[in-house]
Amino acid sequence: MALIFDLDGTLLDSLQLHKKGLEYGFNIVLGKGTIPYGFLSQRIRYPAETLFELVSKKIGRNLTATEIKRIMAEKRRLLTYANIKKVRFYKGVCALIKLLMRNKIKFCIATAMNTKELRKFKRILKLNDLSKIIVNPDSPKHAKPDPYILNKAIRLLKVNKTKSVYIGDSPYDAVTAKRAEIGFIGVFNREELNKYEFYSSIEALLRMVQKNLFRFED
Repeated sequence: MALIFDLDGTLLDSLQLHKKGLEYGFNIVLGKGTIPYGFLSQRIRYPAETLFELVSKKIGRNLTATEIKRIMAEKRRLLTYANIKKVRFYKGVCALIKLLMRNKIKFCIATAMNTKELRKFKRILKLNDLSKIIVNPDSPKHAKPDPYILNKAIRLLKVNKTKSVYIGDSPYDAVTAKRAEIGFIGVFNREELNKYEFYSSIEALLRMVQKNLFRFED
């Protein structure tokens, strides 16, 4: 069995940083107050393309490619060394990874984070020490819920789809897993993931894996 982990909101408590960055980008490019306060709070788990479509509806016109590019550039201004350094792995992540390694259970990370941002997170948080394989979209057309990143992860792990599970915090993660024809386990976001196998924290997931190692071993 192979476990494929989402990153933001699943292994890292980074959603608030991304939200602040997007709010900053929208304020700079569209004008302060154009996007209502709190608009992103319930939507920060959405894929970028979906989020920009919702913003377009909110402001009554389609965002241009230039505007989106500028918003993302401004967002990255907040992804400084100091801000990323404050991001933490959720409690239980390191213990879970050690358990998987000790029992030779294959795993990797598959994230929708764009390459420029992922490069910063990898360098500052030393993500490659956590997982040697970290997959992200090569282009926006491969963003979730397109199954590209999961199909790529499965190829790199050299495992069968029937023995692969994606672990994420968003219904879009669940849809991505379904399109890749692999299993799914939800964490943290009970309100939107209660119809799936779900765990309220990584620690809870860790306890389940510890008790059911036979389920994940080859």
